[in-house]
Amino acid sequence: MNHYRNLDIDLLDYHRDDEGESLRARVASSPVGEQRDSDALKVSFPVQLRQNLQKLEQRALSFDELIVLGEELASLLLPPPVRDIYRRCLAKLGDDEGLRIRIRPHDPKLAVLPWEYVYVERPDVPPGRKGPEGFLAVDRKLSLVRYEIVGEAPTPIQPLEHYDIRTIALLADVKDPAYATLDFDREELNLRQALEGVGGIDARFLRPGTSIQLQEILTEDAQVFHFSGHGVVERQMGEEPGTIEGAGNLILSGDDNRPAPVDVGTLALELRGKGIRLAVLNACEAAGRDPVTPWSGIASALARQGIPAVVGMQYTIRDSSAIAFSRRFYRALANGESIDSAVSEGRLGILNRGGGGERDWGVPVLYMRGSHSVLFPPPIVPLRRNLALATASILLLSTWFYFHLFPLVADGANRWMANLGLGAGAVAGMIAIWKTIGTFAARTVKSEKGSFLERWLQHRYARAVLMSLFLASVVLFFTTSSIYLTDDGPPGETVQLAVLTSAGTAFPQRQELITSPTEGKLDGGPIFLFPQPKELELRLDQPTGWSLTNKEPIRPRPWRSVNLRVSQDFEKVELRVLRLAPGNMLMQSLPVFGQPTDKTHQLRITIDGKPYLVDDFRQGVVWVGGPAALLQKLINDELPSDRNAFLETCLFSSGESKHEMMTKWNSNVQTLDTPIIKSSDTVTIEVIDLVIPQLSTKKTLEPGTLSTETIKTECL
Repeated sequence: MNHYRNLDIDLLDYHRDDEGESLRARVASSPVGEQRDSDALKVSFPVQLRQNLQKLEQRALSFDELIVLGEELASLLLPPPVRDIYRRCLAKLGDDEGLRIRIRPHDPKLAVLPWEYVYVERPDVPPGRKGPEGFLAVDRKLSLVRYEIVGEAPTPIQPLEHYDIRTIALLADVKDPAYATLDFDREELNLRQALEGVGGIDARFLRPGTSIQLQEILTEDAQVFHFSGHGVVERQMGEEPGTIEGAGNLILSGDDNRPAPVDVGTLALELRGKGIRLAVLNACEAAGRDPVTPWSGIASALARQGIPAVVGMQYTIRDSSAIAFSRRFYRALANGESIDSAVSEGRLGILNRGGGGERDWGVPVLYMRGSHSVLFPPPIVPLRRNLALATASILLLSTWFYFHLFPLVADGANRWMANLGLGAGAVAGMIAIWKTIGTFAARTVKSEKGSFLERWLQHRYARAVLMSLFLASVVLFFTTSSIYLTDDGPPGETVQLAVLTSAGTAFPQRQELITSPTEGKLDGGPIFLFPQPKELELRLDQPTGWSLTNKEPIRPRPWRSVNLRVSQDFEKVELRVLRLAPGNMLMQSLPVFGQPTDKTHQLRITIDGKPYLVDDFRQGVVWVGGPAALLQKLINDELPSDRNAFLETCLFSSGESKHEMMTKWNSNVQTLDTPIIKSSDTVTIEVIDLVIPQLSTKKTLEPGTLSTETIKTECL
């Protein structure tokens, strides 16, 4: 959760006398209002509070006693007027919003109290049943934050310059009898285990943790400073009699691993100048502080010096709990979640592991002054680049879709609309209804789709995915074209086209269209051309009697689709038919058909310079002038009387021999499959004697001789 509203609670006027301790609490600001200073309610400390706090530090509280302590702390932080505002704030939260309770103690003695254990019984829980859900610190909708009041505005958070969150893990391995020996091998192993598998975290481990190592690695900016080791609050007599003051120090490793205390104020300035946004202090007394001096606390001092967020441990914590906290904490940070949400996830990690009786979930303390809690917003430059890649890919794919698929979709949509009887008015009505429903849904239902898309674009692997998509889009756009074969010809007729490459091979295969009586259908498209050839040629095979008007080669382009329609691109074939019949003179000069002979004769028809041969032409009539299928249709449609009248012109004989010859011709009709004869073609007819070439005969028909209206008969 990255959206939080602030509820600021001021803790004022700590007082201690013979009657006990007391404070005043008021709401300084909230989403539902605030209280004046005069409205601050005085609250007395519960009698057993101090004793329970001591037992908490010593791990001597049972779960029920821990709830009692939480309720005692709640009576101080949330007295009745404040609690009423708190509940009203909760009721005003949206589904994707949380409430950040910023505790602002005006006295160091109030700052040392473990407010992370505040317990408020939830109204939806049955009376008498008190479970861990009442602890505010483990509620994902809530965030408990320590707010340090200083005379300086919070440091603004800028987007990162890279994807990985650079983390400095300084393990100060000190060898000195004055400090307890820490198992840093295990500490490093624990931290590495916590970060294992957490993408987006670039951790650098420093051992033995000297100031020189820290200075060297800080030559490059980092965002997270993780410290493991010792921290101390050195106490000394204050200026006023009877007072004690303290100063916080982190113990780094010096020469020969001797202790080298570093004042946290000096360290904070060093870290702040190198871009540190978060400090995680896994050290004794790191989140603790002197009850007299505000500057004595290590974590609070770092927060006062401008570190945007500091997480420290106010008590000792088990290794297993530290691992559980770190793993979920850093994973949430790497996923772009807020520091509030990350701390809540870390606490839940401890709670789920150790159960309600484990008090370690309340040990981490969050110090933060700014309202913007997403400490690691993704890099803006990669976000813009990813958005540009996504936009470019969408534009390329949309353009490709428009050129190559939209005609098919539009045709299908038109037919669907026609079948339903809908028109433009129905489309406008549907759009109006959608706009109305969409507006209502936008106002009543809050969707996170946009934020999900934004988070995906900010993911560290988004660039690789989008770059692959963009390159694939470029390849698809510049290497593919399409051809639509649209037939609006006579109903029930089949149109068959061959798509040929420049080499004459079919590409990709022969296409067939079934015609429709009322509409043009894209039954033959699209034909995708991949890889894209330089040239294509369309050849019409069916139906007979039609031809293509455009004979030019097709040059496919990525931004072009070729549409072929019967009514626009086909034309009726105009046949110029030549019928050849062997006459009496030729038949008398040649051996009788079927008898042995040593002579070989051949008929050769040359059309526009290309020869076509018939080896034995004496068995019947030879038809020439176009595809055999068209010629056969003319032969079948011709009346017998008309045919005989034309053939008689080639016969000089009469009687029985004439009748036998015509019967023979009619029963042995031959068709010579040739291109359609154009009006400009020269046709040459030759009867060749292959043995005695001098006996060969030749006749030439000049251009314009053949007419499309008649069948010209030539006698051989």
